[in-house]
Amino acid sequence: MLFEARAAADLLQNVLARPGSNIRFQNIHASSHACFNMFTNGHALETHQLSGEYVLPESGIIMSSGSPADFCRNDSDENTNDWKEGGDANLTAVAQRSNIHAQTYDACIIEFEFKCADNFEGVTSEVSFDYVFGSEEYFEYNGSSNNDVFAFFMNGENIAKLPDGETIVSINTVNNDINEEYFISNDI
Repeated sequence: MLFEARAAADLLQNVLARPGSNIRFQNIHASSHACFNMFTNGHALETHQLSGEYVLPESGIIMSSGSPADFCRNDSDENTNDWKEGGDANLTAVAQRSNIHAQTYDACIIEFEFKCADNFEGVTSEVSFDYVFGSEEYFEYNGSSNNDVFAFFMNGENIAKLPDGETIVSINTVNNDINEEYFISNDI
């Protein structure tokens, strides 16, 4: 997998917007620490053991509470990166749904507004996002108060939930014991 550092606006325009797309991004805000990158060659990483499908798309944006460069080289259960950055109030509220004392740290955020260009009358636009959630905290912290969590907010609502429409995405809600059908183990 290859990583390329890019600014958030460049990532959105060159990764999320498809060629010929009429989607325009505006009001882009992102974390100030180096928590996101573009990746390519994602199919080289691995395929799902049962389905044979690629685990990652060929290219995309990686967001990490640690260093995105550590994604492919987690050779220790103690690999970590503490940016000493604050969390996010919206993400903390999501985390608290599964752990009453939850607090978030080192949040990685890319926030933006998007809309269809005004000059595309009669064109039906569709926007979709695929994501893969992972955590270095799996196995060491399943079921503990250290609960890495993922959220994708659309108009203020977290839409990153399991198919039941209620369960949030975190190491305590998707792991080798709970909702295991959505979990792929790559423990060393």
